[in-house]
Amino acid sequence: MLVCTAVAESSQKFDKAAPGAKSPRNAGYDIDVRLEPGDRSLHGTERIRWRNISANPTRELQLHLYWNAWRNAESTWLRERRLGGNTATPRGDAWGWTDIRQLRVHWGDRVDALTPRLHFIAPDDGNTADQTVAAVPLPRPVAPNETIEIEIEWSAKVPRPFSRTGYIDNYYFFGQWFPKIGVLEDAGWNTHQFHAGTEFYSDYGVYDVRMTVPRGYVVGASGREVSVTDGPNGTSIHRYHGDDIHDFAWTTSPRFLVRTRTFRHPTLPRVQMRLLLQPEHADQEERHFDAVAATLRYYGEWFGAYPYDNLTIVDPAFQSGSRGMEYPTLFTAGTRWLAPRREIDVEEVTIHEAGHQWWYGVVGSNEFEHAWMDEGINQFSESRADQVAFGATNYLSRRYFGGFIPWVFDDIPVKREWDEGIAGYRAQAESDAEATPSFRYWPSTGGNITYFKTAL
Repeated sequence: MLVCTAVAESSQKFDKAAPGAKSPRNAGYDIDVRLEPGDRSLHGTERIRWRNISANPTRELQLHLYWNAWRNAESTWLRERRLGGNTATPRGDAWGWTDIRQLRVHWGDRVDALTPRLHFIAPDDGNTADQTVAAVPLPRPVAPNETIEIEIEWSAKVPRPFSRTGYIDNYYFFGQWFPKIGVLEDAGWNTHQFHAGTEFYSDYGVYDVRMTVPRGYVVGASGREVSVTDGPNGTSIHRYHGDDIHDFAWTTSPRFLVRTRTFRHPTLPRVQMRLLLQPEHADQEERHFDAVAATLRYYGEWFGAYPYDNLTIVDPAFQSGSRGMEYPTLFTAGTRWLAPRREIDVEEVTIHEAGHQWWYGVVGSNEFEHAWMDEGINQFSESRADQVAFGATNYLSRRYFGGFIPWVFDDIPVKREWDEGIAGYRAQAESDAEATPSFRYWPSTGGNITYFKTAL
């Protein structure tokens, strides 16, 4: 009943799969982006092919500019982080932002240059310092089922690690990195500001993305690699294409070790697994692949087959802040140099993030408002898979000396209830009502309600 209610609240009249597709494909992106390591910047152009699948016309567009969460200290994201207990001032080179240089809308043969009309809005809290949502009034309405093309030229300053995106040394991870159109529902635009405790929501489409990086850098991205060609001035252009996905993330570094393996199962489709591994973790290749294979097997048997033919696993760099995050057909895992086999931290985070390919990737729930629908259900599913696949070798572990040295207590097996977060839930069981829109949870306690109350 809860699931039905959540879906009903976010209805779109024409939310039906396009012919021959798995999704409506109403928000497609064609992007060219260039990384400039010298000044840690991105420069991009994109063309969004957007179809209004709501029941009503719209006289404006709304766009997410997520990286503006780190443009100034009074953004909603940073205010909420302080409320959650992290009062540290970002270092001088940590800030990031996105600037739109040009915005044009194409209506067949007609083109309207609308950059001067662009302005920032704060639909959730009225914070005038927050610039994570932009609105653009249109010269005429976009009718239901009408398609337009939005052309954007933009640049961005890559932050040091914030919210699992940014750079450290020559490792880059890019999440929520491009101007992204909000979701127009029958009730109006659903375009939330970037909040410290919640994630994302977007329509499905076709992504075709060309990333220009220094030659010799390895690239991993959502979708499948189509080509790698030489670019100017010692660069390479990596083209990736993804159908029926609702986001696009990518990573690049010259340090990645690239490993591949094929998942095979008697009744499930084959999946090409690609692992981008830090050199110091080379001996953990098998653990990552085994955990992904367990996810593809058990989630596939329980909830339906993984619908894509490839999956990229990223082992993030030390102190990159990008551990444990999900995107369509790509996710970041997370391990350490010392990772004992008698505890399954490596397997847990890998299964959890791979599992989000179902609970968020396939289901496409609104993580801003109903985070329990992906994080909570996935926490339950992950704990079940942990127990079935690796429960016999999972013992309590603790880390000492700043988290560097692990110690495994061989006489204390970890039960599923612990894996599902019973301790965290007990501490904060009444901090928020789960029916509260997730972005309104208290920042420091929302995780225990979203993940663990649902799972238990």
